[in-house]
Amino acid sequence: MRDDEIRRLLTTRNPWWRTAATGGDATAWTATHRTLRDRGRYDLGYRSGIFADIAVDPVGDSLVVLTGPRRVGKSVTLFDLAATLCRREDIDPRQIIHLQCDELVARDLRRALTLGRELTRVVDQHAPTRRIWLFDEVSAVTGWTAVLKAARDATDFGDDAVIVTSSRWSAGDDVLGNLLAGRAGSGGRRIRHLFPLTFRDFLAATRPELHRPPTFQPADLQEPGVRVELEGLRFDVDAYDLAWQDYLTCGGFPRAVAEHTRAGAVSMEYVRDLVAWLQRDVDPDSAPQSLPLLLHEIASRMTSPLSIRATAQDLGMGRDATASRLNRLVSSFAALWCPQFTHAAQRVENAQMKMYLTDPLLAQLPARVRAGLPTPDMTALN
Repeated sequence: MRDDEIRRLLTTRNPWWRTAATGGDATAWTATHRTLRDRGRYDLGYRSGIFADIAVDPVGDSLVVLTGPRRVGKSVTLFDLAATLCRREDIDPRQIIHLQCDELVARDLRRALTLGRELTRVVDQHAPTRRIWLFDEVSAVTGWTAVLKAARDATDFGDDAVIVTSSRWSAGDDVLGNLLAGRAGSGGRRIRHLFPLTFRDFLAATRPELHRPPTFQPADLQEPGVRVELEGLRFDVDAYDLAWQDYLTCGGFPRAVAEHTRAGAVSMEYVRDLVAWLQRDVDPDSAPQSLPLLLHEIASRMTSPLSIRATAQDLGMGRDATASRLNRLVSSFAALWCPQFTHAAQRVENAQMKMYLTDPLLAQLPARVRAGLPTPDMTALN
């Protein structure tokens, strides 16, 4: 990109700069912002608290990486954080620099660091002022960790607060070595994961009248104190059971929860949107029907360790090709490998691992988009 194109991208993505410069309401942009406006169509009131600590203490030398699957609300959460920071009297909104990275290459990202500071140099009139950088989908930029590492080691960018979001986790990015080893300051949890709503969050959004008991460790379930807590829920067992069945049907993606709550089902439009995400990130060169078959095979095998060889045979693929697709599902946060451990908490080497899809709706997709595939067994989903 040319400098004028990067400048236009920065000024467009940071509407709070203009109102701050004219003395207007620095949060007025939230009423018309497309991302927040679209969220309003499916809003049940749920808000992630994953950046709550940053909202309280935003300015520092910390670096936080937020990861998670697409469509889970990372971009919305980033704009919610920007809006919260814009309300603070001790922060000039021009300290906040948001950059959408999915159309950039490494040299664009490198130049954006210079232009972003230049466009906001007014906040440095009396003394150098730290910036708060919000990089959305930075993993789309090949070599992004090297760019940020060089800037943090050699420029004022090293004193800034940096929050990045990523929908893929690639070993080649070397996030730990380039960014977090001795460079992240004391900002608490440096790598954070935003996944679809948990069942507890699902209850809060869809059935706020149901009591949500305290969280207990599984090892404590037989303790007397836990029994006392659960006794109070005895008469609502059916309500919790029906809520759990709904959760296994629609999952925890915020839009899916809203559609199921309001219309009784997740729309085919959104189902196809999720399939398109997985097709692009997992195997863009495969036939359209191959992804539903892969998800179906995983969903049907979640109750036992996954044999990659047997899965490959059932899919009619080679073992290496199947393993590669499974690992891409994991790097895209659509699935999790769960290794076997002994009772002494030691990992069993060379043992088959279980694979879980990270949201119940992902197990429902095959039957929704491909005729002849059965709906997932509710017992297996449990």
